[in-house]
Amino acid sequence: MTSSSACLLVFVVVFMVSQTSAHQVRLGFNFKNSLPLGCLPRPNMTITPPPTPPPTTDNEVTCVRELTAVFKQQLNTLVGMHLAVWRSLHAECSPKAPFALFMYLFTKDMVKKLELSYFTCAQDIAYLLLLESQGYFDALVLDAAQNATLPPLPWQDAFNYGKTGRSTVGEDFNIESNVFFSNELTRALLIACLTTKPYLFKNDYDKIDEVIRNLLPGTNAALAALYDPTYRASETQMATISAWRAIAWADTTAMRPVLEPAQSRNTAETLQRSLSLKAATTGALTEADRLATCEKNPNPTDDYLASFFL
Repeated sequence: MTSSSACLLVFVVVFMVSQTSAHQVRLGFNFKNSLPLGCLPRPNMTITPPPTPPPTTDNEVTCVRELTAVFKQQLNTLVGMHLAVWRSLHAECSPKAPFALFMYLFTKDMVKKLELSYFTCAQDIAYLLLLESQGYFDALVLDAAQNATLPPLPWQDAFNYGKTGRSTVGEDFNIESNVFFSNELTRALLIACLTTKPYLFKNDYDKIDEVIRNLLPGTNAALAALYDPTYRASETQMATISAWRAIAWADTTAMRPVLEPAQSRNTAETLQRSLSLKAATTGALTEADRLATCEKNPNPTDDYLASFFL
C-alpha cells in the first residue's frame, strides 16, 4: 500500500469516527425495522432512514420535500468527505481521481438541489445519496487496505484495471461510472426500497439524469485540464449513463439484486459495457505524460473548479 493510499484509508476512518463523537452523525445505517418483501437488509451502520409519511388515502403515500436537520448535517458531512477523498487521490495522481472528482461535484450539486427543494421526495433522495456514497467509500477503503477483505468484484476490476498503468482518463472515468451507476446504485435502491413506491419516486429519480447532464460538460473540461488535455468525452456519454441508471431501476423493480453471488456474473458485463465507450472517447496520454499534467496543478481550488461551469 502506498503512503498516500494509507493516508486515504486512515482519513476516511478517522473522519467518520470524529464526526460520530462530535455530532453523533456517521455516514451509515443501523435501522432494524421490518422491510418490505424483497428488500435487502440494511447495512449494520448508523443513520436512520426517513420515516414513511402516513397515507393520505388508502392507496397513496406522500413524500417529504423538506430535509430534517439531521439529514442536512449528514449531507454537509458527505460533501466534505467527497472533497477530501478526491484531494487525496489527486495528490497522488491516482487513476481513481477522475471519477472521485465527478463524485465530489455530483454530490455537491445534488445537496444544493436538495436544499432548494428541487426534489419532491427530498428525504428519500438524500437517503439514496448517502447509501450509494457509503458503498463507494467502502470500496475505496477496502482497496487501500489491501487485506483479505476485498471490494466487491466490479470495484476490484475497475481499480485493478487502473493499476495496470495502461488505462486512459476516459477509461478510468467510464469504468468506475459504470460500477457506480449499475452495481452501487442498484444496491442502494434495493436497501432503500424506493422502487416500492414508483409512482412517487420515479419522477425524482429521472430528475437526477438532468443533474448529471448539466454537470458533465464542466466535469469533462476539468478532467481534460487536470489529467489529459487530449481527453474528449464520447457523444454518447450521457445516453450511456442514463441507460445504466435505467437498468438499475429495472433491476431493482424486478428485485434482482446485484450483490454476491450474482456479482461474479456482472463483473465481465461491467467491464464490457464500460469499455464499449473507449472507441468514442479520445485521449490516450501515456502514464508518464498524465502524471506530468496532473502534477502541474497539485492543489486545485474550488474557484478553479467553478471556472469550468461558468
